[in-house]
Amino acid sequence: VRNFRVGNKVVVDLYDAANEESAGDTDLPMINVRAGEHPDYLRIVFDWPEQIVFDAALSDDALSVSFATPFNARFEQVESRLADYVGSPTISDDRMSVSLPLKAAFGLRQLQIDNRVVIDLLKQPPQPESVSASAAVPAEAPQAVVEPEVAAPDQPDNANAANAGDAAVASTQPSAEAQDTVAADNAKNEVQQADKTREAVAELLADVTAADIVTAAKQKIELRIRQIPGGARISVPFTQDHAAAVFMRGKTLWAVFDAQADVDMSIMSLVSGNLMSRGRQVSHEDVTVLAFDVAAGTMVHVNRQQSVWQIDLVRNYVTPAGVLQVVREPNAEPNGHVLIKALSPKGPFAINDPEAGDMIMVSPVLEVSHAVVTPRRYVDFEILATSQGIAIVPFSDQLAVEGKPGAITISTPLGLSMSNLVSRGIGKAAAESDSYSSPVFMDFANWRQGSSANFRTIRRQVSAEIQESEGEKRGARRLMLARYYLSHGFAAEARGMLQLMAAEDSNADKDLYHQGLMGVAEYYMGRYADAREKLSHSGLRDDPHASLWRGAVFAQQQRWQKALENFDRGYGVIGKYNGDTVAELYLLMAEAAINRREFDRASREMQNLQPSELPIALESRLWLLRGLVAEGQGNSDDAIAAYNMAESRHYRPTEVPARLAKLELLGRLGSLSSEDTIDGLEKLRYAWRGDDIELRVLHALGEKYIDAKKYRNGLSVMRSAVTNFPDALRSKQIAMRMGEVFSGLYLDGAADDLPPIKALALYYDFRELTPVGKDGDEMIRRLGERLVSVDLLAEAAELLDHQVRYRLAGAAKAQVAAQLAVIQLLDRQPEDALETIRRTRQTRLPQDLNVTRLLLEARALTEMEDYEYALDLIDGIETPEADLLRADIYWESENWTAAAGAMETVLGERWRVPASLTLVEQGQVMRASIAYALAGEQQALDALKGRYGPKMTMGRYAEAFDVLTQSPDASGVAFRQLASTIADIDTLQDFLANYRGDVSTADVNS
Repeated sequence: VRNFRVGNKVVVDLYDAANEESAGDTDLPMINVRAGEHPDYLRIVFDWPEQIVFDAALSDDALSVSFATPFNARFEQVESRLADYVGSPTISDDRMSVSLPLKAAFGLRQLQIDNRVVIDLLKQPPQPESVSASAAVPAEAPQAVVEPEVAAPDQPDNANAANAGDAAVASTQPSAEAQDTVAADNAKNEVQQADKTREAVAELLADVTAADIVTAAKQKIELRIRQIPGGARISVPFTQDHAAAVFMRGKTLWAVFDAQADVDMSIMSLVSGNLMSRGRQVSHEDVTVLAFDVAAGTMVHVNRQQSVWQIDLVRNYVTPAGVLQVVREPNAEPNGHVLIKALSPKGPFAINDPEAGDMIMVSPVLEVSHAVVTPRRYVDFEILATSQGIAIVPFSDQLAVEGKPGAITISTPLGLSMSNLVSRGIGKAAAESDSYSSPVFMDFANWRQGSSANFRTIRRQVSAEIQESEGEKRGARRLMLARYYLSHGFAAEARGMLQLMAAEDSNADKDLYHQGLMGVAEYYMGRYADAREKLSHSGLRDDPHASLWRGAVFAQQQRWQKALENFDRGYGVIGKYNGDTVAELYLLMAEAAINRREFDRASREMQNLQPSELPIALESRLWLLRGLVAEGQGNSDDAIAAYNMAESRHYRPTEVPARLAKLELLGRLGSLSSEDTIDGLEKLRYAWRGDDIELRVLHALGEKYIDAKKYRNGLSVMRSAVTNFPDALRSKQIAMRMGEVFSGLYLDGAADDLPPIKALALYYDFRELTPVGKDGDEMIRRLGERLVSVDLLAEAAELLDHQVRYRLAGAAKAQVAAQLAVIQLLDRQPEDALETIRRTRQTRLPQDLNVTRLLLEARALTEMEDYEYALDLIDGIETPEADLLRADIYWESENWTAAAGAMETVLGERWRVPASLTLVEQGQVMRASIAYALAGEQQALDALKGRYGPKMTMGRYAEAFDVLTQSPDASGVAFRQLASTIADIDTLQDFLANYRGDVSTADVNS
């Protein structure tokens, strides 16, 4: 085994110990060597545990790689995967270099990526003598690339370059062509003679690894990716200036260049999934199209150095340097159009988006960071937000997108279908005031127009202007008033003004400014579902400001993971907010992180806030969240101190949760007894009513009652919580918990500690919690058994009757009905038992169950003195239970001869068995004796005495048996008294004893 750390990964290698013995000095580091063949080169990667100084060189027939420290290495992949090109490697005696024989001529490219040394053997080595000075791109070939920027953080080392699924963000790599060019002295002389422009380009291309030398009309360039502080940089190194368009759509980053080029994207095999997971070139006959799958929340910034386009993937939003204006010209000939003004737009070019299943019209521009900042959606098309250039999604086949000097025009033959609101109302007013901002950027600081002292004056003034104005001016003034209301906390009034504006235009829901303002107004009114709908408009899905507010909505809905995902997407623009707004957003981020148990993140978010700078409401909330973080991190003392600070602010919406959290923590620490904790929670129960705070208190109180085995109190409190807050997510969790507790009481035996009558009362009070299916039926069966065991027969019958009538069907219903009939017979309710059996009669029941039900029905008829029908029912059934029932029927009907014979059938050959007779068997012998005597069957009586006399002398009825068999005077007083005593023996109990066990333990779901 060997292990080492690479970045934030721990690597463990298992290998054959026998092979290790031959690997050299075991005290030296064992270097993993990976290898793979690519179309244009062979790649050999040395995985060092840390960065190492190295050198690589080609001789006539070998590759030599030297390192600054001795090492061991395993070259199985080299020998197996590159056997056609490379011979067996040989490590030098000092174990500081390795030589690999080469079977063909190769060029050399070497680079270092984190702790990995990468050697590329180029299958077609460049030929410097055939390259002109003007075309060459000279650059020095360093042994290891050192970035000029701040060192990037460690990245995961996932990967063999031959395996496209592995990843690690790569450092800048020098080009193979550049290295081979500088290998010759004459190439260096040519560099000195190049003009300054070419030198600047060469310097830049050396930094980002230049493109292949252009030898044909279609360029061949090599994509480069490197780390930068806070993200990664994609460099596309053209040798001439070309226009570009870069934009996000969903999770795909599109980059389109107005040149045809084949892009070598092999670097993607080394890219980690932190910011990017996949990259590919999309085939197009006119332009170069690249598409990358990027992580949610990634921001894009575009720059160009000479002819090299740089696309930075970062976490913070960077406003483009030049904002391309979108202008509607409804009166332009012939039918009006929309212009997107740009100095030198190219195209447009049609790009197919396979993910969305539609087409994007893309217009690259040459000017750096000139982009459409605000997305716009119209009836016929959508203008996407971009980081560079222009991107338009047509919704109509009739849409015409044309490039003209200084602009891209959008039109249709019949004229564009556009909302008047966009032109004269919200859209235009917003464009006039802050055309560079997001439709969802809530610029409350500017919208307030000073302090609230002048609120009424300004409101009256703007309202008067609305009354006096018309058309576009009225729309602008209404927008101003809506913003003014919202910035001063009058969300309902702002919403009303926006609704009034929308009433004049049915297309208002297509205007992004309207959607953004309305969504935030709905949020502040607590209408979170409506707010989420507005803020999730398709035109706002990639807007970072909309993501921030969606995160706030999800946090209020306690959908914590969704909240964090949206906060991540919008985090780059949170710096545009200030005051209470940004404080509230940070607190919501922290709360979401706490509920996802990401305590370190929650702590980082709260570090942006200072308690002394916040109003009481937010300060007390900050202390509460700090307490929750401290508790989550195991710092109980700090948590209690923070909770005390929150309490001391006496702001009830946070004071009560702080007291609740402290009570629960002290209870867990053992500083408070269970009774004291419950008492404290009972007081809190009435300290705050009507929202999630009360619900949390009720939840905690219910749990404490359950822990104390006060099940009725706990379930009652939880029921109150669920009833009063039916739509809350926490209520659903409480309802599930109630079901778990209730099932545990009757399935796991917790209710066995309760008196049976209390267990039954608790069941009836919370019967609605009975689970459906097998568990619920088992619960009822067990409770019924317990009630029968203490002779609560009527209660048990009522319980099972409800189950039979309302819960069961099929064979299970017939099975439980038989159990119910047994209980009803035990309770001397034969009529009810007969009705139960008959109303649950079914065909195709199992044979044993069918026999059981027939015997129970016959027994009920016997108790009702319908002897003939009872005998008919069991005719043909030959079982001990049927024989016993027949004997009882004959006895009850005073058919003494048949009764005696049936009883002897029940006894069978028992007299031959050496074991003593049981009390039940003695009673059966006595019944047979009395029946023979009453029938006048002296001979049969004597025979019975001969068989059972010896056994009866040792039992309870010995003396009575002697009296019966010696002088059976059926008319005598002694005989009648004895017969009466025997008749009082409860044969029903004997008969039902078999079924009490069999039916109660049967699987009612079989």
